[in-house]
Amino acid sequence: EITNEINHLGGGDYKGNSLINIATRKKFVDYIALAALATAISILFS
Repeated sequence: EITNEINHLGGGDYKGNSLINIATRKKFVDYIALAALATAISILFS
């Protein structure tokens, strides 16, 4: 089950790309968080 979960998190059966997919998703999440933070700040100071 753990292996299946890791494969799921890594983008399915593409084991070779798992770390790449995780890194890409993390960057995407960080970008979304940064955009949300910037939006909140601009609203607060508008």
